[in-house]
Amino acid sequence: MKKWLLMMLLGVVVGNASAQSTPVELNDKMVDITDELYKHGEAWGAAFKKAMDTQDWADLKPLRQKMEYYVATATREVEDMKDIKNSKALKDAMIAYLTYEGKMVKESFVPFENFDGDIDNESLKKAIDKMVAMGDQETELLEKLIDVQDAYAKANGFKVGEEVEEVEEKK
Repeated sequence: MKKWLLMMLLGVVVGNASAQSTPVELNDKMVDITDELYKHGEAWGAAFKKAMDTQDWADLKPLRQKMEYYVATATREVEDMKDIKNSKALKDAMIAYLTYEGKMVKESFVPFENFDGDIDNESLKKAIDKMVAMGDQETELLEKLIDVQDAYAKANGFKVGEEVEEVEEKK
């Protein structure tokens, strides 16, 4: 009986997690993906701040690996999503964003994992400069994603972001 109940619950959870049937549900899934990615980034950033203070870089690798895994999983999930009312542009923008996130994690996070307590200032500055430059490009891609998301919402008759909060406040 317990196995059957567990299988039923798992089927409901997996089914609900992967199936979007309306533009709003698809948009919400995209928001969930970016929110989760942000949480991974926050965790890595907190560990990075600690590493800068202590010169102990060991905690960065497992967090980076979790982020890489999440990015790869989320990318596959978006690639596998069905088109819902002309969502191709939104899916493509999200895939481009996630692809860049994967590149950024590999190219700008990994170098810090090789540091030890004797890191020279020049090497540290070079790695930080690269991370900042890639962060600027990340911001541009995120802004493009938001623009596409706004267009998708408008085309499908719903609002996103601050517009939703303003509507809710008026109620």
